[in-house]
Amino acid sequence: MMGYLRLAGAFGLAVAVACTVGTCLLLAYRAADRAFADAPLLETLASTLWPERAEALTLSGVASAAAGSADSSAGQPAADASAAASDATQPAASADTGAAQAPDAVAPSSTADAPASARTVRIDYTSMAATGTVSTEVTWDDAWFFQDPSTYNHELATTCSVLAALANSESGYYQAGSDSPAYVEDALGALGFTDVDTSSYVERSEVIDQMLDFVTQTNDVAAYASARKTVHSADGAERTLLLVTIRGSYGAEWLSNLNMEGTLGGARASDHAGYARAAREIYDHVATQMAQEQTAGRSVSVLLCGHSRGGALAGMVAAWLTDRLNIPAGTQTFSAADGAQAVHASAQVPGASVYAYTFASPAVTTHEDADAPRYTHIFNIVNPSDPMPRLPLASWGYRRYGRTIELPGAGDDGFDRAHATMCEKFTANVGVASPYDPEDRTVVDSLIDHLEGRFASPSAVATPEGAVEIVRTLATEVDVQSLLYSHYPDTYIAWMQALRPASAT
Repeated sequence: MMGYLRLAGAFGLAVAVACTVGTCLLLAYRAADRAFADAPLLETLASTLWPERAEALTLSGVASAAAGSADSSAGQPAADASAAASDATQPAASADTGAAQAPDAVAPSSTADAPASARTVRIDYTSMAATGTVSTEVTWDDAWFFQDPSTYNHELATTCSVLAALANSESGYYQAGSDSPAYVEDALGALGFTDVDTSSYVERSEVIDQMLDFVTQTNDVAAYASARKTVHSADGAERTLLLVTIRGSYGAEWLSNLNMEGTLGGARASDHAGYARAAREIYDHVATQMAQEQTAGRSVSVLLCGHSRGGALAGMVAAWLTDRLNIPAGTQTFSAADGAQAVHASAQVPGASVYAYTFASPAVTTHEDADAPRYTHIFNIVNPSDPMPRLPLASWGYRRYGRTIELPGAGDDGFDRAHATMCEKFTANVGVASPYDPEDRTVVDSLIDHLEGRFASPSAVATPEGAVEIVRTLATEVDVQSLLYSHYPDTYIAWMQALRPASAT
């Protein structure tokens, strides 16, 4: 796969000089092997048009910031060289593959309905840094979903980083002739989830599907997995947990990253249009499930996660759901079903809560209230050496809903020790050494400074001169492949595992 990545990257940069950026990247996509469709290289190249520089919280300071008060229960993370727990429960065997249709869900673990307690499960997924299946251990605790969602939970965040990678791994199952297992069904079954639904991957996972999406201009879509679990607290309370993990840019879907212009209208007029159109389907799916739980008299929580574009959509859907939960019934407001103003007959869902953890998410909105207190339960975790989270440009007014949390970066106090632990975790998970270079942080800073000085608005990029300048910058001033390493889901997973919350003081 790495050979294909390098070939496709070089090819895309070469032909881009004579074409618009969008056409160049499409040609690179056509020239690559089907395995290349699993990689976000196109996304990295295309999205370099839109950086974002938000004021970021560091993980070392997230405890007080996430809780918003002195009595926060979240501790400050510190480097942790200890290995993960070894008493992992192995996931069930993979479902048989064949035709591109949704696989049967794996039966949930026999402890799925037991009282809440932390346990460890080994999860299989795929990696951009290695071929075949890799695996890691995750912790799960039902009790998390009886806690304040605006308090940062590092264990939950770490588990979400793996669940986000799972969403990318699932695509192989839906490719004709593939023997790839149903990663999502296997993993969520081992964690005790039922009603696992990956049907959105149908007709969104083959190369021909992506080409048809380009021709028909229907690339504002995303594949995602959803599942349901009854979770229990230590005192016997229970509620329904709805999980959604969203795939990152895949094939022609990267064109959706370019669709900043246009709007869904109403209260969502300031949201990135391409992301918003893709998020609408997911929002409708979750809102319908929440309404069903409300009708049945059950309390409900929603957990959203995703990496890269998947993270952008997860954060956006979380914000929309939050707005829905905080508006009185009958209020004239946004309806994702029609993209316009509509009246919610029963918008509020008593006892509902939303948890959201995103990774490497680009910016999604110019909404001036994106960091309002009602969104403090949306945590966006970014690597300072990764250019993707700084796209679109902050100088254009783009930001993320909720809070941005920076992973450790080169130059930070204690970085060398933390990075050494991160590299150990990476190798333990993937079987190869971590390829990412933390010193790319300065490269990304320089690249963003250059683009902010060169392009005053998105329209300045959408010209032949702008396209040539972007390509020239990428070809002569940065190593695109090296920057891609900083964006890998495996890089984020290893960093999350290398950090731990210290005891609250």
